Amino acid sequence: GNSNYCKGIILYDFNKDTYDMNLLKNSNRIPFIFINGTNGHKILDGMDNTRIDFKLTQRLNTSIVSYNVIGQLNGTDSTKTVIVDCLYDSWWCQGTADSAIGMAMVLAIAKYFKEHNVTPKYNIKFIAFGGEEHGFCAGSKYYESAHQDENILYVIDLNQLGFKQDNPKLTLNIISNKINFLNEIWKIIKKTGYANRVDSSKDIKPVFLKNGGPSNSQPFAKFRNSCKTVCFLKDSGWEYHHRDGLNHTEGDVLKYFDPVDVAVTGEIALNVTKYLTVDKI
Repeated sequence: GNSNYCKGIILYDFNKDTYDMNLLKNSNRIPFIFINGTNGHKILDGMDNTRIDFKLTQRLNTSIVSYNVIGQLNGTDSTKTVIVDCLYDSWWCQGTADSAIGMAMVLAIAKYFKEHNVTPKYNIKFIAFGGEEHGFCAGSKYYESAHQDENILYVIDLNQLGFKQDNPKLTLNIISNKINFLNEIWKIIKKTGYANRVDSSKDIKPVFLKNGGPSNSQPFAKFRNSCKTVCFLKDSGWEYHHRDGLNHTEGDVLKYFDPVDVAVTGEIALNVTKYLTVDKI
């Protein structure tokens, strides 16, 4: 239809308590409102007797600057780098699983190396990448393109992790851009016994994707042939992905934090980092 006669669009989610992000945010020229499924069905069922009043206070702010936050631990060979990273932006509300938990794991690994006086073989950069959600990995894309002279051996990318969902239960995916590398680190990962220790998850599995995981590791996998990447991503049907609702009590919130999953996944991430930067011959 002709959008000149359309004053706005109301989208409602399949979920009764939450609403999703607006996937059309970069293309729409008229107001979009996203509501939960309960209210959506009420409106749909009573179209002839429904009046909707709303006021939009949002505006485009082009003055916002996003930063990558980097901490470096120097290694014995300063000509090579290993990146341990996570996004630190999120959608809507708390962003507990996507991705405060992953960011906490990055900080925890850095804390472990520092407190145990571990000197890695290579420089380790612990990076909080900005702009992952809004610009699809804008921060990591910028970093990769701006550091062409840096010899980055490995990228260990922590994404949405450590949360529970009962129906259906989800799988922790270990995604790498190199099959041989995936097989190598899978031997380390299997030792943690994740599937037996984490009741809230269905399984853990290795996944090969030529361009790496769908997050901050991807620019390095795509544009650096020699760089080996691994992305930790719990997904495959997460109902509350990018969702918020009920006054920020439902969706990607602390309510679904699973301390056992966080502990075991963090153990895996630490073991892989230690293997690649300390133990591996």
